[in-house]
Amino acid sequence: MERSSSPAELGDLLRARTLDHLRPLHVASSRSAVRDVALVTDIEEVSTVGPDTVVLLSESMTRGGWILSAALRYAWERRACALIVSEHSATEAVVELARRLGISLLMTDREAKRVTIDLAIELGVARAGTLARLRAATERVAAASGLPSALEELRSELGIAHAGIDTAAAPLSAATDDGDRSAVLVSVELFPGKAATERLSALVPADRADYAEQLLVAAAPTARGLLLQARLEAARRSLPPIALTALTGFDPRDTLDEPAGSIDSDPLVWPIEGDYLVLCLITADRDRVGAAVHQLWNSVFPDLPLAGFANGWLAFVPLPEPASAAELLEGLRRRLPIVRTLELRIGASSAHRGRGQSSIGIREAWMAARMADPRGSERTAVVDYGDTPWRLVGRLLPKDLAEALLSGSHPRLAMDPARAELTDSILAYLDHGGSTTAAARALGVHRNTLQARLRRAEELGIRLGEPDATLPLHLLLAATR
Repeated sequence: MERSSSPAELGDLLRARTLDHLRPLHVASSRSAVRDVALVTDIEEVSTVGPDTVVLLSESMTRGGWILSAALRYAWERRACALIVSEHSATEAVVELARRLGISLLMTDREAKRVTIDLAIELGVARAGTLARLRAATERVAAASGLPSALEELRSELGIAHAGIDTAAAPLSAATDDGDRSAVLVSVELFPGKAATERLSALVPADRADYAEQLLVAAAPTARGLLLQARLEAARRSLPPIALTALTGFDPRDTLDEPAGSIDSDPLVWPIEGDYLVLCLITADRDRVGAAVHQLWNSVFPDLPLAGFANGWLAFVPLPEPASAAELLEGLRRRLPIVRTLELRIGASSAHRGRGQSSIGIREAWMAARMADPRGSERTAVVDYGDTPWRLVGRLLPKDLAEALLSGSHPRLAMDPARAELTDSILAYLDHGGSTTAAARALGVHRNTLQARLRRAEELGIRLGEPDATLPLHLLLAATR
């Protein structure tokens, strides 16, 4: 049986005046897709119907409870959406079986052939209504002023919270941890046949997947054009912060070099009035995650440009008032799942004012990003330079250099087969101020186990009882991890 490209919804059929004689015994979902109607006169015929079919049993088939039970099981196997039976033929046991199988069960006192004809007519009417609704929604999306408003139109039409541009680097499902396991991801490629992985996607209830797919297919050309327009606009708007970065004489690389040059005598006018902070985003694979990073940025700062450099991006963010800095960082921290997915390290400077402090702001933001740990908590994934968790300072030391220093200063620990668990134990012990109880709880091990590991570390030359050696050791081991 051929599937229709535009299903109706069961609820639309139940609201039709010509079908007001249908009495629901159990409705699994009023939004269940309906693609076809089938009248069966033999139990085996139920096993041949297509998915999303409303199955009517002839009067001769509803005289035994076992027949209804078998028909429900066949309907479930074929993914039919509803079963219609004659009045007074369904027992409580049959209704309970329909409830367990997730099949809508309806009852009628009309002749099955007449009901089949009425259903077919109303199905055609409902399909026409679905197409009209789809056309109206597509027109609203096409009239959107930009990609964010177009996505908002999609979310509003589908009645959902999550719709956006989905990429392999930043899947939409990774950014939506709402615990709704019944939602399904519906996606449409925006650039089919090309290497680009962007898809227009939505997380929708399973019973809305058919309509969502039709809507996304219809909206894809608009989304594709708006995405390309947004990229062009982002490139154009990146020029001012790139110029500002050049004015500071700062070359952000993966080093700790000081900003070079002086800008005090430069006559160019600084374009930012009042306070601002600098944000720095660092990644190990800028080309792979670039599109996803710009999407994340536009969701938080839709009106601010983002300028790229070798290992990431920089931005100057005006502060209307001092308290707004915390709100800006909170907007990024709310996107922690996608930050983790992209393995993005984000740092923010303190508040600054004027062109003369711009190089200081860039350096602070860059150092904060260097310390950020996307796998950690909100505070360590998006680091505020003015509120840096000091245990992160060890991350400023490059890992390869830390490994070389560890091999030279503590060769026995560096070569020990249990080095990983010993290092974790030492760091936990130092992180918790020398409390073995708190450290063991953080590691999820018994206190005696932790004490045994610390004794082993001391045998390998680690001096946990010497205050002068504790801080350098902490920073060194943190850098190796």
